[in-house]
Amino acid sequence: MAIDVTCECGREFGVTNDSVGQSVKCPECGSRVRVTEALISVEPEVTTSAGQRLGTSAETSGPAKTVDQTSTSSHKHAGSKQAASKSRKSTSARNTALGETRQSRKAETKEARAALRHSDVPLGIAWVYYGFLLVILVSVLEIVVSLASRRTVPQGGVSAAGVLNVLTLAASFLTIVGKFMCLTAPSEMYGKGWIRQAVLVDMLAVIFCVIGKIVALSPELVLALMAAMILLPIWGFGSFVLFLRSLGEFLGQRNITEKAAGVLTFIRILLIAVLILLLLVFVNAQPLVVLGLVALLIYGIVGSLRYLALLSACRNALTKG
Repeated sequence: MAIDVTCECGREFGVTNDSVGQSVKCPECGSRVRVTEALISVEPEVTTSAGQRLGTSAETSGPAKTVDQTSTSSHKHAGSKQAASKSRKSTSARNTALGETRQSRKAETKEARAALRHSDVPLGIAWVYYGFLLVILVSVLEIVVSLASRRTVPQGGVSAAGVLNVLTLAASFLTIVGKFMCLTAPSEMYGKGWIRQAVLVDMLAVIFCVIGKIVALSPELVLALMAAMILLPIWGFGSFVLFLRSLGEFLGQRNITEKAAGVLTFIRILLIAVLILLLLVFVNAQPLVVLGLVALLIYGIVGSLRYLALLSACRNALTKG
């Protein structure tokens, strides 16, 4: 059996039972240490805080360390369990709060959509729809009147031009008032700025149209006024389509957003075509102007049908949703 011996330098080392009564050399400092029988006497058992019992001093060196290591490992394991439990609780609380937030947002969105359907927006879109139909009718009548005036001599009475002017103003009135009604959309919906912009531009177009009818202008100013009367409605047209796209996103109607994206593409191409046509008019390229007008007329018919389909889809989503 090994006996633990402690030198005066503090170094502990073990010797055999045969060394009792002898002096042994310390491996650390080289001093001689006497081994007595008192070193092999049985010491009282010691109980650790963990409830484990330790033997004599000769037996405590190894087992004591094992108990300490086990206790430390147990504490670490318990601490990791507590940390994992806290992490799970924190994650659960965060998920619960996130779920409640989502439910709250869904409820708010549902209420806002209901408020949108009960606002004047559906009626406003209907007015814009009928106003645009009236614009198409006026455009067709202008073409018919222009062709007829070349073959017949104008008679007295109410002129066709006067009727067309009245119809044009009526179409503008329907369109502007309809867009004003769309401003009653709930505050949760974005895109009202596009409506304000569309209304402002449409009103400017009407003012320029009236100026062109009642004021005598030079050819240069007439050309500039004509360009403004063409470009401003396209601008207002695009602004209102942007609002309709935001309307589709707010309602969660993918078909409306896709139709709006298609109409916006049409407007971009239309704007480029009109600018090219105005340039041809400015340089007096008459044959190209005629071809451009024909192409623009065909393209405008296709785009108008797509715009009417977009307005119809918005009306259906608001009235039947």
